[in-house]
Amino acid sequence: MYKGNQRLALDESIRHANIVEWVKDYEDATPEDPLDDKIIWIIGMDEKRPFTVDGSSQGAPHVNVLVMH
Repeated sequence: MYKGNQRLALDESIRHANIVEWVKDYEDATPEDPLDDKIIWIIGMDEKRPFTVDGSSQGAPHVNVLVMH
């Protein structure tokens, strides 16, 4: 279960993202499946940009989002 902030604070070094916010309240379409728990984030950009996503469940589970300029 995620226990961090609902909205991430962005400083001047983050040039293209306008908002990064956790969607706390969403309807789980498959609540009976404990293996598909989801944490949903919205990343609002200044314009449409290409991006890649990867992640790992090794060590501390994490997801990386690389946004191109």
